[in-house]
Amino acid sequence: MMSSKIFRQRCAFAALVSVLLLAGAAQLPAQERNFRSTTFYKINPGRVGDFQAAVKEYNAVLAKANYDKPYSMWVSQTGDREYALVSYHAKLAELDMLRADDPKLKNQQADLTRIAGRINQCAQESRRSLAEVDKDLSLPPSKEMPKMVSVLRIHLHPDKVDEYLALVKSELLPAIKKSGVKSYTVVRTRYGGPRAELISAAGMDSWADLDGTSPIVKAMGADAYQKYLNKIRPLMQDAEYNVFRYQPELSFRPDMPGGGSTGGSR
Repeated sequence: MMSSKIFRQRCAFAALVSVLLLAGAAQLPAQERNFRSTTFYKINPGRVGDFQAAVKEYNAVLAKANYDKPYSMWVSQTGDREYALVSYHAKLAELDMLRADDPKLKNQQADLTRIAGRINQCAQESRRSLAEVDKDLSLPPSKEMPKMVSVLRIHLHPDKVDEYLALVKSELLPAIKKSGVKSYTVVRTRYGGPRAELISAAGMDSWADLDGTSPIVKAMGADAYQKYLNKIRPLMQDAEYNVFRYQPELSFRPDMPGGGSTGGSR
């Protein structure tokens, strides 16, 4: 019988090959790319350098082939130490093409398979989720990639989802727009997690952005914000904040100047 560790490694290999061969835009280049795929990787201790080198080599092969489907890589700054590969898609049917026989990469398959094997050896495990962007609760796509993101993951009571969304739209979103925050996206988990799970990500430049009063709280007003919290807390089962940092050198961004093998620069 196959051990659970070997099974996880094979799953990680399959998932990694699939995602890297067809990854959508790291940020929404157009409003129609509303499905987000996120694959999290835990790297074996002592293999982070090997993992990074292999990903860079993989990206270089994609760049040499003039591949045009970008993705972004992020690393957690809190919680479990994980790398997150993020891509956006116009429709879920695009995922049917996630296979190692993409005709656009026919001449690169041997190299890609070899490098993916190296990446797989570095990965302890992986997990993947698919979510849908809620355009009514999100800011328009930003042209610039944030250096960091503050991520809020909320599990709602299943019968309170609509009530929560209505409060965010009527009370929180206007304050976000007024606050000057450049990047804010809300997604609802569809697969790979609870259906009553919502994840919001707000762009930031550094840890210093979290010092002092939040610009959103300032825009809403302290009293109004407290009243808002009093309304939404009974709707939630739990909530968790985490911070991720963008990894340009590990991202494949042919849509940005200087992208491709280096992942692009801002």
